[in-house]
Amino acid sequence: RKDLAPEREKIGLADLRREVAVLTRINHPHIIRLVARGIADDGSPFCCLTMFSQPLGALLPTGKVGFFAERREAKEWPLARAVAVGLQLACHDEFLPGYRLLHRDIKPNNVGVFSDGRVVLADFGLLSLWKKDAEDDAAVRPLTGMTGSLRY
Repeated sequence: RKDLAPEREKIGLADLRREVAVLTRINHPHIIRLVARGIADDGSPFCCLTMFSQPLGALLPTGKVGFFAERREAKEWPLARAVAVGLQLACHDEFLPGYRLLHRDIKPNNVGVFSDGRVVLADFGLLSLWKKDAEDDAAVRPLTGMTGSLRY
């Protein structure tokens, strides 16, 4: 993003590099797929990901939006559907053998839903990744308050 302060842009580029590095090594039906990556004419790195129909957040019950906002009808969200989505997202134990991964930004808008109902976890920019046999936590990205959507 061109509107970020230089230090935040640096962090954002590091997040993008980390995400691309992990996604190039993962091939799992419930993880967003990296289709291409490269450098734009202006020198900015980019990546192209599989396109899903909509984020999970668009399907969840909404109820009333606010006093002045237009009211939306609450959507029905059956328990069986919620469990099915949760199971798809929870089945990532060995998608990157030999490593442990902490996503750190799981939320409805970081879960993509395809037209066939399959869900994928997206936005790996804030992940912490370390080898399962690591002796200490030195290889883990430090956990700070500078994470998630609020950072932007």
